[in-house]
Amino acid sequence: MQTKTLKSKAKIFICLTLSFLIPAMVIFMNQFVSSTPISSTLIVNSVAFILVITNNRLLNLHLKRFRKNIIDSSLYVIATSFVIIGLFILCENILSTNITILDMQILSDYKIHTLAIICSYTLSYAIVINLTFKLLTDDLSYKSNPLLIILSSAIFTALFMTLSNCVVMNPFNIVIALFIFFSSFIITLIISYSYNQTRSIITSILSITLALLVIIIL
Repeated sequence: MQTKTLKSKAKIFICLTLSFLIPAMVIFMNQFVSSTPISSTLIVNSVAFILVITNNRLLNLHLKRFRKNIIDSSLYVIATSFVIIGLFILCENILSTNITILDMQILSDYKIHTLAIICSYTLSYAIVINLTFKLLTDDLSYKSNPLLIILSSAIFTALFMTLSNCVVMNPFNIVIALFIFFSSFIITLIISYSYNQTRSIITSILSITLALLVIIIL
């Protein structure tokens, strides 16, 4: 059963616009903050806060669904977390480089605030990507062909995220663009599948948060 997002089209447009502009806002913030991880954290946290406020009824609905089927949902959280971590390690091995989400060396300068910065960033990032996915694909029906909807939802969201980054990419790099699309597609494919199985985005919010925490800290 499909549940329509409990917000007007205008608010959905504003939310998606804010999500789309995150890379551009981080670049702008870098003019005033000397640390990109801090800029990213500030922007992602701010956008996540706005998305939560404007979609609080939607999140409450999905939280109720999560609680209603908490055992199965929790198992999906653990399973998808391991999948995301494994894919991240695989990508690092393929590219033969370290993919840095947040620079721990830079964050160590903030001492006691480091853990707070990491936790807020990972949770906010998970909220942003999941709500972006939900708002983008809310009109797609899961009744007809679940597999097709899962794939199309992931592709659509990955294209959105890739374009968001490519707009500010200077100079444009096709390899980086393809990597962004591939990694975004895999993450949103997991979100899409998880949502199809549990009918709640809370599952993938928690799994992405947990996976990113492990990846960043380790």
